[in-house]
Amino acid sequence: NWTGTFDGEEGSYYLANSFSTTSANYWETQQTPRTADDLSDNTLNDLADVSTTTLNQYDLLYWDGTVWKDIATSSLNISTTNITEGSNLFYTDARTATYISSSSSIPHIAGSNVGDILVWNGIGWATTSTSTLGATLESLTDVDTTGKVAGNILYWTGTEWQETSTSTLVADLDLGNFTELGNALTITGGVGAIVGSTSIQVDSDLEALADLATTGIIVRTGDGTLATRTIQGSQAFSITDGDGVNDNPTIALGTIYLTDLTDVATSSLLTGHLLAYTGTGWENVSTTTLGLGDNTFLGLTDTAMTSYTDGNLLFQSGSAITDSTLLVYKSGKFGIGTTSPYATLSVAGDVVASHFIATSSTSTLQGLTLANLDCTGAGNGGKLTTDAQGNLICAPDNGGDGTGAAGNDTEVQWNNNGSFAGSNTFTWNDTTNTLAITGTTTTSVLVATGATSTITSLSVGSASTTVLRNSYFYQNGLADCSSESNNLLYNASSGTFSCGADDGAGEASNVWSTTTNNLAIYPTSNTYALIIGNTATSSNAKLDVHGDVSAEYYTAT
Repeated sequence: NWTGTFDGEEGSYYLANSFSTTSANYWETQQTPRTADDLSDNTLNDLADVSTTTLNQYDLLYWDGTVWKDIATSSLNISTTNITEGSNLFYTDARTATYISSSSSIPHIAGSNVGDILVWNGIGWATTSTSTLGATLESLTDVDTTGKVAGNILYWTGTEWQETSTSTLVADLDLGNFTELGNALTITGGVGAIVGSTSIQVDSDLEALADLATTGIIVRTGDGTLATRTIQGSQAFSITDGDGVNDNPTIALGTIYLTDLTDVATSSLLTGHLLAYTGTGWENVSTTTLGLGDNTFLGLTDTAMTSYTDGNLLFQSGSAITDSTLLVYKSGKFGIGTTSPYATLSVAGDVVASHFIATSSTSTLQGLTLANLDCTGAGNGGKLTTDAQGNLICAPDNGGDGTGAAGNDTEVQWNNNGSFAGSNTFTWNDTTNTLAITGTTTTSVLVATGATSTITSLSVGSASTTVLRNSYFYQNGLADCSSESNNLLYNASSGTFSCGADDGAGEASNVWSTTTNNLAIYPTSNTYALIIGNTATSSNAKLDVHGDVSAEYYTAT
C-alpha cells in the first residue's frame, strides 16, 4: 500500500489488476482492507497537493489554485478594522488617556513653568521648581570643585566635571585666528573678547633678519647677527646675478692663461719651449735639454745615417733607424728593388700574394705563375675562371658557359677524341624529359624504366622493359599468333615471345552477351550455366552458387 495514484488508480488496485481477474480478486481478498489504513502516521507532507517545504511557527495554509502552500500571518495584511474585538479590548488614544487620568500611580498633572519637575508630596503628584530642591554643584557626584576661586570654569575630563582657571586654557582651532591690535591681542571667532596686553618674544636671529636693510645672499656671522653677501667674479670666472635678487647666480669660465695657474712657471719663455713636470709643478724648458742634438735625424743617437738621399724611406734595422736605395718614394711612385719607380708601385723581382685585385678594366701581366692552382681535377679537365669578387678559381669544364660545348641546343655532348661533340640525331628535351635517338641503335640489352618509351623501329636479340609502346614489334623466328585459338607467351628467362594454344573461350563475345539496354549479361549458349564456387562439377540451373549468398534485399518476380 503506498500513498498516491498511478495511471489514475491507487496502488493496490493497480497491482491487483496486473493479473488475471481471478487471481486479482483472490489477491484482493487476502489484503488488509484499504479502509483500515493506520492514520496515526499520516502527515500533511504525505499529501501530493500540499507544499510545506519552508514551514515556520504560526504559518497558515492557503490554496494558490493548484496546491496548498504555507504562508506567514504577517503577509496577510489584515487591517484592525477587519478584526472583531473580543473580551480583551484594543488600545486607543481615548482609552489610554482615560486609564492614565484615573490611575493613582501614574502622574498626570500639567506643569506651571518651564523647567518644573514632578514631585510626590505623600498624597499625590505635584510640580515644583528646581530652585526649591536646595541642590548645589558641589552636591553632584560627577562634579569636583575642590579649591575653586572666582572666575574658575567647569570642564569635562571624560569621566566628571572639574573646575579650572581660565589662565590654563590653551587656544585651539575653535578660537579662530589671532589678530594684533596695537598692544592688545584680539581673539576672533569668539565674542571679540580682549585678552589683556601681549608680549611675544622672538629669537635673536629672527630679529636680526628683520633688521637687514640690504639685498643679497644672507649669511649668519654670529649669534643674532646676519649679513648679506654678493658673489664676485674675476678674469677666470664671470658672475651673473651674484646677489641672487633677480635670478639664481650663474658662474661662467672666462679667459684663463697658463700664467694664471699657480702650479705653472713660465718665466723667460722662448719659441719652441716645452712644459716639463718637476714633481711639484710645471716649468718651461728648451728642446735642447731633451738630448735631440740639432733636431734632425742625423743628430739622433739611434740613427745610423750620416747624410740624406733623395726619395729613400727610413726603416728599422736591428736597434737603429736606417734607409736603403731599394726602398724609395719618388714623384708619387713607390719603388721596391729599384731606385727609379716607373709606376705607382714598381717591384723589381718576384711578388708573392694570396690575392691580386684588378681595379681597372685592363690589367697586363708579362708573366703570372700560380704556385698552387691545378684545375685538372675539377671535372672534364677543369677550367680557369673568376668568382664574384674577381678572384681566379678552378671550376668544372661542363660547357655551361658555351666555351666547351659542341653542336647546337639540346644536342647531347660526348667525348670525341678528347673534345666535346654533338649531333642532331642524339638530343634531350629538358621540358618533356625526352631522349630522342634518330637512326639505327644496336645494343645487346635495352632496359626501359620510364612510364612510356616510344621506339619507331626496334631490333633486339634480348630486351627487358617495364612498359614498351611502339607502332610495330618484330622478333626473329616468331610465328603468327593472331588466330583465335592462339595466345602470346613470354619467356622471362630468355626474354623472348612465342605462340601458345588458347585454352579459353577466346573473345568475350564468344561466351557473353548483353541485352540491348546493357542492363543484363548472360551466356550466349543456353547450355551454359553460371556456376560460382569451386565445388561444382555440373549444374542444370542458370545460376548455381556453392556457398552463402548475401544481398541487400531479394525480389521475387
